[in-house]
Amino acid sequence: MWIDQIYAYLCKIMTSIVGKKGDLFMKKEKGRYLTIEEALDYFNIRSRNTLKRNFISRGLPVIVINGTQRIDKLDADKFMQAHKK
Repeated sequence: MWIDQIYAYLCKIMTSIVGKKGDLFMKKEKGRYLTIEEALDYFNIRSRNTLKRNFISRGLPVIVINGTQRIDKLDADKFMQAHKK
């Protein structure tokens, strides 16, 4: 429990030193292939339905292996570039 308190304290200090990016500094870098939950975070959306309706149904590729779904960050970035106005 005290480790969580130290982590929170260090994040608070880092955030005050470098702004909101301090929290990003403390997080582990994600891999190239995102889970659905990580993809929600990557696109800054909250709902799986929004991801399916507005992204996947409009051409965002999904990798499925034994029922496990992954989204390639490169595909996500290409999708966003293709829909840029």
